[in-house]
Amino acid sequence: LASLPPEHLVTLKRNEWEFFTFNELQEPIRVDEFRATKATQLGAFVKMYKSHGATAADGPKKTQFPFERLANSIALAEDNEDILFTDPSDAFSMWKLEPAECKVRPLKYTILKFIEDASVEDLEAD
Repeated sequence: LASLPPEHLVTLKRNEWEFFTFNELQEPIRVDEFRATKATQLGAFVKMYKSHGATAADGPKKTQFPFERLANSIALAEDNEDILFTDPSDAFSMWKLEPAECKVRPLKYTILKFIEDASVEDLEAD
């Protein structure tokens, strides 16, 4: 994160992610009425989903993605409304949350492979 340019896009497949800085990861946010930091915002989304009666997120291939797992993951970046996160309980696998639909999609990458394969564009470069 520290090596990313201040204004950047990290592209992998069809997504252009804007990663949070270390300071932004600690910034407070609200999801509905629930407070969190940007890094822990997935826990706030879980609280919101539960308050609407949901019991799990929609996962890949019609599976359920447990809310406990989602709440314990770390948000790293955004692309429009989608949130890129890593799951420490699964070898730091990379996932995308589509918050409006309560859907979780795998990227089929670990965080190290993601870093290796993604391209970084400095938006302030001439």
